[in-house]
Amino acid sequence: MLLLNDKQFFTEFSVNNISNELENLFFIHPRSLDIWRAFPHVLIVDAMYKTNKYDLPFVQIVGVTSTNKTFSIAFFFIINEKEENYNWALTCLKLTLEECMYQRVIVTDRELALMNACQQVFPDATRLLCRWHITENIKKHCRQSIKLQHDWDSFRAMWNVLVESPTWIFKYKEMFVLVWIDRHLNFGERTTNRVESQHAKLKKYLCEKNSSLDKFVCCIYQNVKSQLTSIYESFEKSIIVLKHRHNLPCFRLLKGFVALEALDILEGELQRSNRHQLDSSNCGCKLRHSCGLPYACMLSVYLNSGECIPLDSIDVFWRKLDLSPSTSVENEDICCDGELEMFKENFTKQSKAGKKSLLRKLRDIFQPKLNKEPPKHSSYVIEIPDLNPEPSEQVSDFIDLSQMPKSCDTHPLMKEILDMFHPYITHVQDIKGDGNCGFEAISVCLGYGEDQWLYVRHQLLDELLSSYDVYARVFIDGIDELRNSLCFSQSLAPAEHWMVMLMTGVLIANKFGVVLNYLTKRGDITFFPLWREGDYPMSTISACWISHRAPSTAGWQTMYMSRLEFYRQLKPCNLKTPVITIENYC
Repeated sequence: MLLLNDKQFFTEFSVNNISNELENLFFIHPRSLDIWRAFPHVLIVDAMYKTNKYDLPFVQIVGVTSTNKTFSIAFFFIINEKEENYNWALTCLKLTLEECMYQRVIVTDRELALMNACQQVFPDATRLLCRWHITENIKKHCRQSIKLQHDWDSFRAMWNVLVESPTWIFKYKEMFVLVWIDRHLNFGERTTNRVESQHAKLKKYLCEKNSSLDKFVCCIYQNVKSQLTSIYESFEKSIIVLKHRHNLPCFRLLKGFVALEALDILEGELQRSNRHQLDSSNCGCKLRHSCGLPYACMLSVYLNSGECIPLDSIDVFWRKLDLSPSTSVENEDICCDGELEMFKENFTKQSKAGKKSLLRKLRDIFQPKLNKEPPKHSSYVIEIPDLNPEPSEQVSDFIDLSQMPKSCDTHPLMKEILDMFHPYITHVQDIKGDGNCGFEAISVCLGYGEDQWLYVRHQLLDELLSSYDVYARVFIDGIDELRNSLCFSQSLAPAEHWMVMLMTGVLIANKFGVVLNYLTKRGDITFFPLWREGDYPMSTISACWISHRAPSTAGWQTMYMSRLEFYRQLKPCNLKTPVITIENYC
């Protein structure tokens, strides 16, 4: 328990009131909690056995991201696989979501206690049975009785007849037969294979059957860290990479805004439509119901008409390419006065033994490392360094110098800028404060307008990733924070996705080849590009510029003298070129 607290896991537990032994333990890795709140859509639940020295069932819950990456959500040890134990654990899980979207799909095997608990705790979710487990059960119970391969093939062909049986399967067919399950959102998740795969990885890390809780926690900690890296990489790939087969006019509004996996599904549906000449009469239209994507006959209309598929026709699951909560969680103070009054009222009604029990439980909340005995052997059996030495500043407001009348001394934002700069400022624009404002300001400075902030994000992320090894030496520990701040594609960005200065200033100067002046109350700083392309020959300066330039611009000629000289050295001496007088055109 102490290790769980040290590593900042979210934990819940219950103990035996008589022996004070730990009976049920629920825990979530802190980063798993972030991913879970971003992608609460799918739950896949399964238990593993004979892995711990307490002989308790160990249950793992996993989810899936829009980019088809599996992640661990939560783990729990339970004293036995009864409905009340599953109900307790799933309730603990539900409480972690706060105000985020609830899950939409739950996949389990046919463990009746678990199925009933899912129905009670998550009544609005679509509940599916693992088709892989059902197929394995068919092989286990039927294959040995059918010796000939031909007979076995015939038997498998009769499976559709079997699912119409009015007995056991009739009750559950809507939870695993394709024609029924594809009437509800499932995002292609029809088996518990993902959680089985995570079981295998965990067993590989554990290396032994009688592992302690501490070893479980250490293995889970490393596994989640690996998952997080893979998820971030998949987000970046979906934002930046363009597959050749996705280069279709109807995909233009989707590229960089939805997961590549969604585009793969849509492209496959287009191929199916072309092969079978699908229209509304024979399409089936199941993709909208099962995956939240436009179906084949509708895609054909977009493709043939030259129209783009609207972004809002794609389910929010596929449009999620960051780890912000799926719905905003308000930062409000949480009051416990009501709960404390209920506790006092209940406490006064208890017997002396009951009061002691409640007080012990209360102490356990604040001092979980004390008074806990491990469970006895269970009788349950189952076959850059930063350019600023101070901490990086999160930018939520950015002064833009490009779009206001010349007289701007009265603008409220001028108070934010040192007086010494006022005579030289001709334009100020107040960017809306939505968390993307730093990128909106840069977009305005570059002449794109506020609404092109996402283009700026993508360009800066591309700059970072294209020279990642170089920037890793420049920013050192801050590069992960910088990368995470850029990986966001929605409005109302949370604080972790605000522009991180001063590191982003370096990217801006390098990517766009500009000199960036950054003015704040804390101080002012100028960013030059860190590098530039090698010298190239620069042809003779325009006579118009030489004749009419202001004295303050003379430095341009000095700056590029080496390139002008390079041109003169390369130009053939015997080249006879007619003289053209251009002064009169200026």
